[in-house]
Amino acid sequence: MIDPRDFLTALKQAGIDFACGVPDSLLKEFLLTLQTSGQLEHHIVANEGAAIALAAGHQMASGKLPLVYMQNSGLGNAVSPLMSLAHKRVYAIPMLLLIGHRGEAGKHDEPQHLAMGEVTIPLLADMGIDIFSLNQDSDIRNIVQEAAAMACEQSSPVAIVVSSGTFLALASDAKLASKSNLTLTRELVLNTVLDYLDGLEIICSTTGFTSRELNDLRLQRGTAAADFLNVGAMGHVAQIALGVALAKPDKRVIAIDGDGSLIMHMGSMASEGLSGASKFLHLLINNGMHESVGGQPTVGLEIDFCAIARACNFKQVLAADNLSSLTEALATAFNTNSAGPTFVEVKIKPGAKEKLGRPSDNLRAAKKAFSAHILS
Repeated sequence: MIDPRDFLTALKQAGIDFACGVPDSLLKEFLLTLQTSGQLEHHIVANEGAAIALAAGHQMASGKLPLVYMQNSGLGNAVSPLMSLAHKRVYAIPMLLLIGHRGEAGKHDEPQHLAMGEVTIPLLADMGIDIFSLNQDSDIRNIVQEAAAMACEQSSPVAIVVSSGTFLALASDAKLASKSNLTLTRELVLNTVLDYLDGLEIICSTTGFTSRELNDLRLQRGTAAADFLNVGAMGHVAQIALGVALAKPDKRVIAIDGDGSLIMHMGSMASEGLSGASKFLHLLINNGMHESVGGQPTVGLEIDFCAIARACNFKQVLAADNLSSLTEALATAFNTNSAGPTFVEVKIKPGAKEKLGRPSDNLRAAKKAFSAHILS
């Protein structure tokens, strides 16, 4: 396996001193090394398209080759700026892409990654992006040097596609520590939310630990709820829920979101606030990090989501950071009918059970059950 410190050294030797992107669990060992080493200027951004744009600005201003990292699912966000900004037939901006290959053929993965896994290499090829493959046996120095040289010579993005199990987990590596003094946990918040339900609500939950913990809690309670667990499409859970709310205005619809997810497509809050969906609740669980992919920080605890919600015309905006304020906020949200959508932010500390289960692999059956629940 590749020592992530050696890979970082290879990047520096290739002249790269700037990196940005969206964290990916497959790349987490490298990303934790990148975050803690301080050897490269490093920025975690809202989404993959923003990372391409940030890297483009840096390259044009500095003349140096930047690194952009992402999971292959993030190619969907990156296609537009890659093709209409950085492409060699447009502004011809060189950059090195480091892409984690989830859903790679012949390797077990979650069902939401399989379709994108199949098309990752063909998609990059169709975009005219040259590809280097990286696995645990690769000669990293040669690959990085060749890829960087090609990007500079062609004035074009070049991709290094990384297989699972490539990077060595260092003994000293751990999730980046949270500096907050918050006391609530995600599990406690979800349990408290479930206590307020009467079974008629429609719940959509975001990617990562939130959906996994919600699923676990439902199983523990023995309830046959048909929640929509948005295991892919990061950043879109609130719009999925809003679509349901607009179709079923008489039903209470709850979007359970995370800070990394909300930041990824935060512009959607504008349409939510003005939607007129009076029984729509956008519940943000904010721990200030991309916890399920390695604990890399977001800016979630540094910005005022409630002020943003008010500016986006949410009719009721509530906040909580302890059990007392949580129960008060949920009581208000569930027991009053505002003239429009409600936004609730709950600040929590990081943490999840070590042996956390995963939702069923049968996503079509889950969708069918969810639709049946909506129509019941």
